[in-house]
Amino acid sequence: MFKLVTGLFLLTLSVHAQSIIFIEKDEISTNAQSAQAVFACDMDGDFDNDVLSASYSDDKIAWYENRGGGNFVQHTITTAADGAMDVFACDMDNDGDIDVVSASAIDETIAWYQNDGMLNFSMHLISNTAHNARSVYAWDVDGDGDRDVVAAYSSSIVWFINQGGPFPAFVEDTISTKVGSARSARAGDMDGDGDVDIVAASYGGDSLVWFKNNGAQDFSEKVVEQYAYTPYSLSLADMDGDGYLDVIAPDYSHDRIYWYENKNAYFQEHLISNGGLDGPTSVYPVDLDGDGDLDILAASDLDNMVSWFENDGSNNFTQDTISVHAQGAKSVYAADLLGNGRPDALSASSGDNKIAWYENSSASAINVSGLLPAQSELFQNYPNPFNPTTSIRYQVAKQGNVQLIVYNALGQKVKELVNKEQPAGAYTVQMDGTGLASGVYVYKLQIGNQFNQIKKMALIK
Repeated sequence: MFKLVTGLFLLTLSVHAQSIIFIEKDEISTNAQSAQAVFACDMDGDFDNDVLSASYSDDKIAWYENRGGGNFVQHTITTAADGAMDVFACDMDNDGDIDVVSASAIDETIAWYQNDGMLNFSMHLISNTAHNARSVYAWDVDGDGDRDVVAAYSSSIVWFINQGGPFPAFVEDTISTKVGSARSARAGDMDGDGDVDIVAASYGGDSLVWFKNNGAQDFSEKVVEQYAYTPYSLSLADMDGDGYLDVIAPDYSHDRIYWYENKNAYFQEHLISNGGLDGPTSVYPVDLDGDGDLDILAASDLDNMVSWFENDGSNNFTQDTISVHAQGAKSVYAADLLGNGRPDALSASSGDNKIAWYENSSASAINVSGLLPAQSELFQNYPNPFNPTTSIRYQVAKQGNVQLIVYNALGQKVKELVNKEQPAGAYTVQMDGTGLASGVYVYKLQIGNQFNQIKKMALIK
């Protein structure tokens, strides 16, 4: 059986595989006025997932520090993102800490907020001509080692090229101006040629399109689905395990969710939900039940629901309800908030101004990444500075020979932490500085010929 537990009542529902209990916890926030987006990552480098939100009516971008045990403390990044619609977090300036990127509709702004390393944020303008900005996403589109920004607004899909350096400037490059009422844009290698393509949802144009990168960041438009009615958002994930990114999108006006199977850049439509939700707005693919396939977490705003669709392993889906109290649900995300190996659910709802979370109390630990990383990445070590040990995390997008090597200030190799073939996935290794002198060290991740990234760490004895 499936149980939905809230502060008010207990519902018992049937499920079709292992039992999962989602416990509706105390809200993370009830003052995110007209909340539009929720995101999660480790903001403060303490190896647990914090939560971020964008809220429209109070123009706020905030992050909520995870203090453990389901307790969160709000920190405001800005209250000047006029009509905040979306938020994303990553290291934009390659200094080892997490910065924040936002899209706001009323002031037509795409901005990034630079973390000074002490979680104080300063705003930097990327664009103030992003009319009715809806979506923002940061990815290394040109393969130069830093994060670019992809945005959807008005009828445009635009990427802003990160020029690098400690205070990077961004150069605007328009991909298309013909994506009617552009709602969402995501980046990933759609055709397996090693470069990053862009996928977009056209709410007004009733279509899903992708823009093929020719390797020199010149993009040509291709069709995912010409008749994808009112796609409110989209996500990318390899649903069938064939090595190609598929597209998942909600049809808002017809109350459906589809996934589009990528058959080497030709797409075949599959129905996930037909009428089980009223006004679906957001989808997030993740393995919620630990059975090795991707389920779908979803929000729908007209019925105030957060739901998940259980994948039976053959991409047949059964709907289960997590909450019916997310009034005007706009966004969902999944992350392990308790450090127990299980992905919990998150939602942002505009009608009740809430950022909420739902504890996944299933019996077994799960691969919380849910899907394989779309891009390789090296993360900042923690703790930093350290004495004598520290942890280094990295992720591998495609199987290859992985080398993680530590160098001293003279460029001499002092530690070889990893040197072996590794499959795609997320990894953590320990660095032991016993026997090394105090100072600044460089650690470099090299994955075959496809990726390398460098970061610094400090050993203080």
